[in-house]
Amino acid sequence: MLKFNDKELALILFFIALSILASNISISKVWGSSGQTFTLFEFFAPLPAAFLGPIQGIIILLVAKIFGTFFSSAPLDLVTLLRFIPPIFAAYFFATFQQSKKNNILNSLIVLSCIFLFVLHPVGQQAWLFSLYWFIPIIVSFLPISNVFFRALGSTFSQHAIGSVIWIYFVSSANPEFWLALIPIVAIERLIFASGMAISYLGALKLLSILNNFIFLRYFKKQPIFVPYLEKQKRNK
Repeated sequence: MLKFNDKELALILFFIALSILASNISISKVWGSSGQTFTLFEFFAPLPAAFLGPIQGIIILLVAKIFGTFFSSAPLDLVTLLRFIPPIFAAYFFATFQQSKKNNILNSLIVLSCIFLFVLHPVGQQAWLFSLYWFIPIIVSFLPISNVFFRALGSTFSQHAIGSVIWIYFVSSANPEFWLALIPIVAIERLIFASGMAISYLGALKLLSILNNFIFLRYFKKQPIFVPYLEKQKRNK
C-alpha cells in the first residue's frame, strides 16, 4: 500500500492541479480522429514521475487524466480511454532515463516491441518507415551524454510508439499512405512536444524552488518542503 508524507502530498496536489489545467488547453488535433486533440498535458505528463518516482507518478498521471477528461469536452469513448495508456510509458521513460543499464534495456525492449508489432500489422508492413522514429528512444538511452532535451525526446517518442501501435490495432489501421503522410508531421509534432516537455520540467524546478524558498519558508515559517525533490533532480539532470 502506498503511503505519502506531507511533502509528497503537497507535490502530488501541485502536479494534479497543473495536469488538470493543462488537459483543458488544446494545442492541436489528433490526425485521423474526430473530436480528439493534443493538449498541454503532453508537456506535463512525465513530470510527477520524474519528481516522485514512476509508480507514484503514474498514479498521479492517471488521476489527473481522469479528472482532466471529466472537465474537458473530450468524448468519453474507447479512443479517449486508450489514450490514457501512452502517457504512462512516457512517464516511466522520463523517470528512469539513464538511471541504470537495466532501465535502459527495459525501455528499449518496450520500444522494440512496438516496432515489431507495428511492422507485423498488414498495413504497418507497408508503412515500416514510420516506425524508424522509435529507434530514437533507444539511441538516446545509450548515449554517453545526458540532458533534459534527450530525456524529453526519448519520452515523447516512446509515447508515440505505444500510441501508434494502439491506434493501428484498436482504432483505425487506415492505409499505408496515411501513415507515410504523417512522417513529416510527426517530426514537427514530437520536436515541439519534446521542447515543451523539457521547458516544463525546468519551469517546474524553478517554480518549486520559488515555493520552497519564498512562500513556505517566509509565510508559513516552515522548512522548505521540496528540497529533497529539487536535489534529486539536480543530480539527475
